[in-house]
Amino acid sequence: MFYIKGVPLCIRHINESDLDNSFYSTMMLLPKDFIELANTLSKEQLHDTFNDTKIFVIYNLNTDNIVASATIHILNNHSLCPVCIIKDIIIHKEYDNEKIHSRFMDFLKQYCTITVKCIKIIIK
Repeated sequence: MFYIKGVPLCIRHINESDLDNSFYSTMMLLPKDFIELANTLSKEQLHDTFNDTKIFVIYNLNTDNIVASATIHILNNHSLCPVCIIKDIIIHKEYDNEKIHSRFMDFLKQYCTITVKCIKIIIK
């Protein structure tokens, strides 16, 4: 958890309640390919489709809203040399500033290097 201008924010994986409870506000901050699949597939199919893809969100703890999202595609996930592609970083216009963007990027890079143990990070 971190604070920006006194607002408590946390970074975490997207979860099912994000899609169920605040569907429209969540969908405007997600990549278009995920939205299309979320509207057509069941939750089990969606989980299987995005097995090598992780979607992270920045969550405002005061308002219970998602304020940003990013996608990490993991290539060669089950090998000794995984490669991570960070893309689709979308930040709500009310929260868009350099501090949130840099904090989010730092977290995503750490996730790739420490958790996934990737040998290369590509940022699109």
